[in-house]
Amino acid sequence: GGASAAGDDCGALVLFDQLFSVAPVRTARAELHVEVVDDAKQLRRGYARLPLSDLADQLKHRLDLPISRPGVPAGGRPASLRVEVQFQYSKVVPIQKRIFELMDEQRKLHRDVTNLQIGKELEFEDDWDLPDKRDLADAETKADGDDGDDGKDS
Repeated sequence: GGASAAGDDCGALVLFDQLFSVAPVRTARAELHVEVVDDAKQLRRGYARLPLSDLADQLKHRLDLPISRPGVPAGGRPASLRVEVQFQYSKVVPIQKRIFELMDEQRKLHRDVTNLQIGKELEFEDDWDLPDKRDLADAETKADGDDGDDGKDS
């Protein structure tokens, strides 16, 4: 990827399409530190920091990181860096999370099956895509479009 610019010199929007992989990190207390450098002018334009602890859920995040810009007077135009980041430190964590989600769904299903067996109302009916609900919805849709009157008098 590369960079492209749009806008004027005072408010240019610079787009980078880059993918970076970082060497293994031994602690979640570390920070990702990104520097924005103008190679042509040999100037450090700013930097952004992101604590890896903010990414502990191991999911992809789309974030706007504020860029600290040394030498820019207070009240100057703010700058930010939009990033899509993911910190994956364990293969077990996302699998474990999915197992817990499935176990919760199974618990709800067992509870509703028991409720049906003893003649009680379902507690989690809205969670299930039951065939009779689909058939009922289909029947209601057909009834709304067809009033059963074929236009003939009997």
